[in-house]
Amino acid sequence: QLPQSRKETAVAIEADLGVGQVDHWRMPLFGEVPAEIRLIGDGDGPLSLTITDASGATICALPASPEPGFCRFIPARNGFFTVMVRNGGASESHYRLLGN
Repeated sequence: QLPQSRKETAVAIEADLGVGQVDHWRMPLFGEVPAEIRLIGDGDGPLSLTITDASGATICALPASPEPGFCRFIPARNGFFTVMVRNGGASESHYRLLGN
């Protein structure tokens, strides 16, 4: 009999973001398990990505860019993390946020 392992899961979110707007997403992550979060914009303008833990400490911050962004980290414990996407461009942007 094979040991039971954690089932792999993925989260995919698609959204539109107006000029100067910020989206906040709350994600549960497992402690001591590598977390990967990718931001893929439509390339029309710069999007930034910031991830904070429950205490508000910044875990990952990527500057505004029209290129895809990627954050990889290992949470110390189970908890909820806030993922913020900001549109710093001059037009509305469409993006996809992927995470595990």
